[in-house]
Amino acid sequence: MRLYAAIRVNRILPQRPEDEEGAYTFGTPPWLVLAFRGVLLGAGFATGILLGLHWKAMPWPACLLAACLFPSLMAWSLWPRPWRYMVRFIANQRGMYFPAYPVLSLSTPSPPAEAWLEVPWRHISNIRLANEVGEDGRCVALDIEVSSDEKSKYFGAVGIPRDRQGKLSPLVFAAYGGWPPSPADAVARLTRLRLGGGA
Repeated sequence: MRLYAAIRVNRILPQRPEDEEGAYTFGTPPWLVLAFRGVLLGAGFATGILLGLHWKAMPWPACLLAACLFPSLMAWSLWPRPWRYMVRFIANQRGMYFPAYPVLSLSTPSPPAEAWLEVPWRHISNIRLANEVGEDGRCVALDIEVSSDEKSKYFGAVGIPRDRQGKLSPLVFAAYGGWPPSPADAVARLTRLRLGGGA
């Protein structure tokens, strides 16, 4: 019965929810994305300069490697699309929002569509720190009521907490690792939002 309620109440949004005061975003911080893109760009320029100055003196395998690295590094640093999809979830007073990002492709006839699943707090339980299967660090773990279609679309690439490994349930057992942000801080902020106290 609870699963049926989840099918009816979870909503799909055609775009990222608007930022609002008190909302919490879990994902790679924009400053870190910018720094990493800067490192890639710098490495691309350094490879290009190395190619220009030492092309004739370099052995052919090194020339081939540098000739492949230069455009690859430049493209990944300057192509904006992959860097837009760094947010893992957003939470506010109403619930949590989980993205289904489009598949990356070099060319599409129209801008790729993304969708977000809005899950109210009553369908989210057991927010905790845990260990993700196959990972060493701590993660944010959640039990989420969703339909089977929502599970495959929005949580197909999400990790599983070790304390739920092998358990059969209509719930999604989701694990969100990585640092920054701090999983412990994320658990504290999500708990406050769920209790209605703001982020």
